[in-house]
Amino acid sequence: MWTTDMTVNLAPGTAPFVVDGNVQFTIAVNGAYYRCTVADEVLCRYFGDTRQSGNRLAAFERGRERILAVAAAMTWRGPLIQLQSMDF
Repeated sequence: MWTTDMTVNLAPGTAPFVVDGNVQFTIAVNGAYYRCTVADEVLCRYFGDTRQSGNRLAAFERGRERILAVAAAMTWRGPLIQLQSMDF
């Protein structure tokens, strides 16, 4: 569960990238690494992307802090985290 004493960042040496319209990224939470995917519907619904623009990385950057916090809160799911609208 997410607490204020947890630190979460993109894993060193990694950058988010788009696969099939979803953004994949790796986070580092208190020294552990988690591979994450945020669905394109999340980026459209919450972070201003449109299916027509397809600018998923810009939407990810707009919501980066919140996306990383939600991903960190989901680390109980294991090393592969898939974020959907219901998670936000």
